[in-house]
Amino acid sequence: MATGDGINVRGSFATMQASASTVDGAFLASAPSDVATAIPGEQDYFLVDLQSVVGAGSTAGGYLSVYKQTAGASVPSPTHEAIYVGNMQIDATTGTFRLNGVPNEDPTDKYYVQNNTGGTVTLDLQVRGRTYAASA
Repeated sequence: MATGDGINVRGSFATMQASASTVDGAFLASAPSDVATAIPGEQDYFLVDLQSVVGAGSTAGGYLSVYKQTAGASVPSPTHEAIYVGNMQIDATTGTFRLNGVPNEDPTDKYYVQNNTGGTVTLDLQVRGRTYAASA
């Protein structure tokens, strides 16, 4: 690589919201950690990647919607969805699904996932930091 080229630096996934059974249309009920608590060594990275491990019960073609709660804002709910971040498309009935490259604007932000898979599923929400570094 030429001098000055950048490379992706990724952290390790850590739990932001613990696994719980979640009905279709509902938000994952477990209380989330903020970015700084979930990934303390990576809280200042430029981006975060979010992933969810989904257990049996979903329908391929469904999705998980992700919302962000900023400091002082209300907790997202089906009647107050807060700041929409994106969807994780479900292409199988079980598996690990991701939403990569979400801007990490504040390490006190919390992310919430809403089940729109068409069924009751067990799911969680995990986070890792992503940033850029100069190549060696």
